Amino acid sequence: QRRMSALMRTWCPQSSATQRAGRAGRVAPGRIFYLYTRAFHDNKMPEFDTPEMNRVPLEHTVLQVKSLLSELGTTTQVLSQAMTPPPIERVL
Repeated sequence: QRRMSALMRTWCPQSSATQRAGRAGRVAPGRIFYLYTRAFHDNKMPEFDTPEMNRVPLEHTVLQVKSLLSELGTTTQVLSQAMTPPPIERVL
């Protein structure tokens, strides 16, 4: 592996699709057109996105925590307080 970040094509989660549908007609006149079936929505699309902290390399996040929040404790202590903390082995 090259250990480089790359974008991957995936279906948006059900929660994002619902949020986008809520915007149609509220912010400006408009309609929503679904390009997938209800069965696909219910059976194939993930319910929620994996939190970014758990799906991308943590190097940048760890450096930010070290530089900005060093008075709050170690990087591991600060990241463990996140709503969805990353696995501890990814931080060390």
